[in-house]
Amino acid sequence: TGAVVDAQRKAYDANAAGDGAPETVFTSIVELRAMLSRFAGVSIARENCDHLTLRGRTLVPRKLLLGTLGRSVGLDLYASATK
Repeated sequence: TGAVVDAQRKAYDANAAGDGAPETVFTSIVELRAMLSRFAGVSIARENCDHLTLRGRTLVPRKLLLGTLGRSVGLDLYASATK
C-alpha cells in the first residue's frame, strides 16, 4: 500500500521537513556500477549506519559510527558519475 511504502522511504531517507525520498532503490555496488557502466568516471561511496545494539541495548550510538563504520559498511550508496 502507498502509506506503507512512504513510511519505508521515510525510515531510510527523509529531508529536514520529514518528507520521504521520492524513490528508494535497494541495490548493491556491483549492480550500481553496472547501471553506470556507460559513464567514463564513476565514484561510489558508502555512508550511513544504524546504532550498534545487543539484546535491545544501544552499545554504540549512530552518531559515533557515521564517520567510521558508516564509511566502510554503510547502508547508503552515493554515486557520482561523469560522462
